[in-house]
Amino acid sequence: MGGVAGVARGGYHDRMRTSSLLFSCFGLFSLLACGGGVETQGSASASGTGGASASSSSGTGTGGKMTSSSSSMSTSSSGSTSSSGAGGGGPCSGYIDLSEDFGGQKHYTSICANSWGAGKSMTPIGYIMHPGPMGPPQLVIEGCQSSAAMSPGIRLTAANGTGPGTYTTGTIEYTDLLGQGWGFPGDPFDVTVTKLEMVGGAIDGTFKVIATHGGGAAHNVSGSFHVCRVDDQLLP
Repeated sequence: MGGVAGVARGGYHDRMRTSSLLFSCFGLFSLLACGGGVETQGSASASGTGGASASSSSGTGTGGKMTSSSSSMSTSSSGSTSSSGAGGGGPCSGYIDLSEDFGGQKHYTSICANSWGAGKSMTPIGYIMHPGPMGPPQLVIEGCQSSAAMSPGIRLTAANGTGPGTYTTGTIEYTDLLGQGWGFPGDPFDVTVTKLEMVGGAIDGTFKVIATHGGGAAHNVSGSFHVCRVDDQLLP
């Protein structure tokens, strides 16, 4: 009997240890389960941060504004380029306005036949000509009614013309409204340059000259010019 009782007591203690272990395990699983819940909350909280980040990605809305602003800047820059094109970044555009013998003003918008700058512009031009190593530079302004030979037009060559200023020494080649050529060495010459930009820019100014044949016949020619500056011409 004592053996049976001992066995019974031993079985009772075993059951108690088993119950205790089960209880401990249950508590451990509960703790782990809570820990999982905290992690999940933490993860949800992280997700909440992600949401804030997404909301900061709604700060992507702000990014959208920046992109929109950047797009606007790009448009503005493109507009500026377009404006620059219109202001001188595009093809050269020039003209010469002149009056013959105090008559009505003529508006010439063409390059002349056989002009040095024909490959650069189709409108009146200006450039600096270097006549050999010993000759002084000369500023040439020329424009015609059309690019046909003997078209009415004018070519003014100012000695030592290298910048803004008034030049009283130079030569005149003037073709009148009937296609007749005028100009003789020593003819009265008065050209004022108000602007002389780099190649591709503008040359502006006014002129008042008298073109003769070397005798009493003459044409008083005056006017203004806004021409495109083309490459310098280097003569041998």
